[in-house]
Amino acid sequence: MKSIKFFVFLLCLSVFPGAFLYAQTINVDLSDPDYYRPFYEPELVKQDDGSYQCVFTDTFVFTLAEGGKLSFTLSEKDSRGMFFPEWVDITDAGFEDGAAPSTVTPWEKEDPYYNGSNLVSTYTWDYLADGTYNLLVSGSAYAKSYPSTHYWMENVTFEAGASSDPVPEPSTLLILGIGLLGFSGFFRRKKNN
Repeated sequence: MKSIKFFVFLLCLSVFPGAFLYAQTINVDLSDPDYYRPFYEPELVKQDDGSYQCVFTDTFVFTLAEGGKLSFTLSEKDSRGMFFPEWVDITDAGFEDGAAPSTVTPWEKEDPYYNGSNLVSTYTWDYLADGTYNLLVSGSAYAKSYPSTHYWMENVTFEAGASSDPVPEPSTLLILGIGLLGFSGFFRRKKNN
């Protein structure tokens, strides 16, 4: 009886592989601006309707030797309504431990006049301290006839040493202090008269 249960368990695992979450870990080289993330079979699992689908959470590892400004653009394949539809829906992108992006542009067509144009969104962090950051990109992938689709992380730029919070110079603080003392002395003198 135990062997039959084990056989049924193995059969269920082979029949329902689409329930598993797929993931890749990609180490980002800050001197290389573009990263291509393809999806193929067996990652894309054939469904009853003949389409291929998967759910994914990819990890992009950024190692920063010093603090600075980071930005990149995520580009989703978006061929909905075409003869052979395929697309990637990125539902979430953010650091596992770290600051949220300073700015995120809304998803929009790269070429608004072409239905098969990719959707793009740009993420920017004004300042990240040195260290290692894991960017988690989650979503789903779909292909109708051939098990293949993709997304890009492109235009990766890092400006080392860029700081979003300038520190005031001591002379600026001195001038501010002298001005405040002058105002308080002026109003005291006026009050006494």
